[in-house]
Amino acid sequence: MRHSGVCPSVRGLGRHDHVCVPYSDDGDLGREITDFLRDGRRLGQRLLYVGSKPEEELRDDLSTFADSERLMTDGALRVASLAGLYAPGEPIDADAQLRVYAGATEEALKEGYTGLRVAAEVTGLVTEPQTWDAHVRWEATADRYMAHMPLSAMCCYDVRALPKPLVSDLARVHPTVCDSAGIAPFRVYAGGQRNTLMLGGEVDYFSADDLDRLLALALPADGRTVLDLSDAEFIDQHGLMRIARRTADPDSGAPRVRNASAATRQLGKLIGVFG
Repeated sequence: MRHSGVCPSVRGLGRHDHVCVPYSDDGDLGREITDFLRDGRRLGQRLLYVGSKPEEELRDDLSTFADSERLMTDGALRVASLAGLYAPGEPIDADAQLRVYAGATEEALKEGYTGLRVAAEVTGLVTEPQTWDAHVRWEATADRYMAHMPLSAMCCYDVRALPKPLVSDLARVHPTVCDSAGIAPFRVYAGGQRNTLMLGGEVDYFSADDLDRLLALALPADGRTVLDLSDAEFIDQHGLMRIARRTADPDSGAPRVRNASAATRQLGKLIGVFG
């Protein structure tokens, strides 16, 4: 079972979890990274810490992590700079990037670990506007993989360096968000069943256009994905119209949704988006 919703900390997350951490305090972030990696060690995962600094400085960041030197020598804990895994400043090719992490996950499993856990400070990948949509798409692509494979990730974004709407978009394509400021009133993320996305939280007139944009980025192009509304707390007519448009079956035209509440389905019938 994956965690979803707003969480006070990254502690206690499992082998398939994907959490967004918008942060404004470097010290708090360091403690969260340590907690996240410590849980991964307890679960038997290989650990990977990714950041914009040179690898030597990333190693220094982990100096207070218990047995970090031994773990790095053994290969149980690794560090990687953004430049070593990505092409900062360029839009991410989501499929190519996924092959990198899928390969690392498979390697960890072959070497006896229960999976891979990645703590990544990736603000440096979204400093240029031309990278934004591709990065949101990448987060959604990675999340679909994590729902079914033992890769868990903590994605950290510095709110002091990024526009708030961008941070909101990035948070909204994670199932779990460490957020006390209401930056993600809804979330779109991979469900436990394949070809299923979950919609959690609330969608109204003010956020319907945001949902429309994120569905366009998060939904795979094959047209088979179903949107599960069981975690949705509230959807008004504006949200339902965006959902109906983005999830329409190419043959019947009917929205590919499931588990809508009785109230949501009745509203959908009244406005003509559900049969």
